[in-house]
Amino acid sequence: MTITICKTFIETTIKAKVTVSSSEIYPTDEQKSGDIFTLIIEESGRFEMRSADWAQSFHSVAAYVLGPKSSMLNVYKKLSGVPESICSALCKDPTLNSGCDTFENATYQNATLNIAGVDYVGYKISVNNIKIPRTL
Repeated sequence: MTITICKTFIETTIKAKVTVSSSEIYPTDEQKSGDIFTLIIEESGRFEMRSADWAQSFHSVAAYVLGPKSSMLNVYKKLSGVPESICSALCKDPTLNSGCDTFENATYQNATLNIAGVDYVGYKISVNNIKIPRTL
C-alpha cells in the first residue's frame, strides 16, 4: 500500500470521467494547453505511532481539474457534473485500488490556480484522510 498507488488510481478515475489534454502527478510550472487538464498533488499528511514497530499514515490528495480562465464558459460546460461523478466513482473503491486501507471522504469545490502567469479555473477534488498502515 502506497500513496503513489492511490494517486494513480485518482488520476485513472478522473481520466475515465473527463477527457484531459494532460495529467500531471508530478506538477511543473510549465504552461498547460488550452484544454482541460489535471494536476494531482499530495496536499497534507501525518503519521501516528501505533506501537514501537508500526504506524498509520493519513494523507490528503488534491486533484485539480482545470482549464484556461480565458475559456471559462467552455471549461464549466465541459466539467458540468464531472466533480460529483468523480467523487462517486472514488467512493466505489474505498481502498483506491488497494493503495490504502480506506479514506474518510471525497469532496470538491471551485478552484482557481495561476501557473506560470496564466489563470485557470475548474474544480479541486480532495480525497481526505487516506489511511495507510506503516511498518517501521
